[in-house]
Amino acid sequence: MRALCSLELPALIKELKSLEGFRINRFYDAGNGRFFFKLRKGEERVNVQCLLPYTFNITEYLPQSSEPTGFATAARKRIEDAVIESIEQLNNDRIVLISLRKGDANGKVIIELFGRGNLILADDAMRITLAHLSHDFKDRSVRVGAAYKPPSGVPLDVLDLSRVHAEIKKVQQNGGRDAEALSVLVRAVGIGKLYIEEALARAGISPDTKVSNIDANGFDLIMQHVGGIINECTNAQQPTLYSKDDVLMDFSLCGMKKYAELSAQKVQSFQALLDTFYNQQMPAEVHESREAKELEKSIEKQRSLLTQLDVENAECKAGAGLIMRNLHSINAIIDFLRQNRHATKEDAQAIAQGIRILDVNLKDKSVRIELQ
Repeated sequence: MRALCSLELPALIKELKSLEGFRINRFYDAGNGRFFFKLRKGEERVNVQCLLPYTFNITEYLPQSSEPTGFATAARKRIEDAVIESIEQLNNDRIVLISLRKGDANGKVIIELFGRGNLILADDAMRITLAHLSHDFKDRSVRVGAAYKPPSGVPLDVLDLSRVHAEIKKVQQNGGRDAEALSVLVRAVGIGKLYIEEALARAGISPDTKVSNIDANGFDLIMQHVGGIINECTNAQQPTLYSKDDVLMDFSLCGMKKYAELSAQKVQSFQALLDTFYNQQMPAEVHESREAKELEKSIEKQRSLLTQLDVENAECKAGAGLIMRNLHSINAIIDFLRQNRHATKEDAQAIAQGIRILDVNLKDKSVRIELQ
């Protein structure tokens, strides 16, 4: 499953701004890095899913409620009943920053959509109060009590066309002359591999072309098409799902030459696209609810009990067979003891055939035997 790229996050943020003014009614931890927010504003109700490290979007999917995890309980105390004041992209990175107001206190929800992903709560001063995953990196610490810092270095603002063109010019002048155009441009421009591939396709340049083999006209075409793609993805979006044999393969915010052979389905909004794509592409273990896990544990326990019963049943059948084979001798011992009320263990053993007499108890009228 692919994650969102830097060019797609501004489009997502633009749509998420419709959630400003909503109140967080409930928060759920569905496990496997999947979280849900139930929001309300007046009579309006909206559900939002956070699937780390892939997406944060309005959703039609909502798992059945279950016993809250420790993280969910702690998060609820901090964010439930808070009003969403603003939703922004932080540091030009794949980070969603949600500012909250709850009474006189303000707070933050920080969603990192890179690496393993993370959901972090912080106070208004960006000091961490709760983190789904705690980490210590070379340049920052993600732990309760630490000041939240995004990864060092400010990524390129992919919506600033002058900066984007300047980076492409640098590649033209001195960037990796013997390297392939695709890899160099992906690192330099940062709009995402998919969209760089599309720009090269529109320019008629193979992705594996060496940078040194692209002339000035080729770079002009690259700049033209990169700019065109950025404009399409921000101002003239065409959210599209691509599938093959009814299996979803990928998505984009603009038309893709690369997927000309695939079935293309236009979707009304980027969030609706993400909701469909990620909920159908999601691995089975992510879909698995906590109730399903508990049910599986219960089934496994029942399987174990059934196996144990099968063993006990086999032992009982074997014992019953042994008794039946020696039934004549057993009855003879019982008749002998009934007729000789003062008989000893030795007396009973003398008439036993193939049976060992362990004990004769005249007081409680019982005899213990061992079948050979």
